[in-house]
Amino acid sequence: MILKLRKAEIKDSYQYFEWRNDPLVRKNSYNSKLIDLDSHNKWFSSKIMDSNIFFFIFENELNHKIGQVRIDLIDDKNAIINVSVSKDYRGKGYASELILRSSNHFLENNKNVCINAYIKKNNSSSKKVFENAGFVFIDEVLYKQSKSFQYKKY
Repeated sequence: MILKLRKAEIKDSYQYFEWRNDPLVRKNSYNSKLIDLDSHNKWFSSKIMDSNIFFFIFENELNHKIGQVRIDLIDDKNAIINVSVSKDYRGKGYASELILRSSNHFLENNKNVCINAYIKKNNSSSKKVFENAGFVFIDEVLYKQSKSFQYKKY
């Protein structure tokens, strides 16, 4: 499995829009509402210019977009990770690789930061994916009004 990691660019906005509105992504997201394209484009444009937001796109050797990871730097010690895999590539072992590579890349450049992952309790497949990517279970917490598992990676 050869995956290329690159920073997301403005040209990736529509792909992110499709991933964000995918039914499974919405179900597992803390904001389950569908997002309209205009609102998304404004959000994406502002976030891609934000030096505290790290967007990564992963592509295979055929330049097909496999998925995305976004890491939001919250303060000088904490970040939060978000991930989605294209529906055509789910269940094929990509998610852990995306998380592992993007989190390692981020932590190499942000040495004193801890990446937090929050996973809804009903999303058991994501627990395994984050554990395989080197995240450690911390606690069961209430995050954005949802019972969740908190994982961290240093």
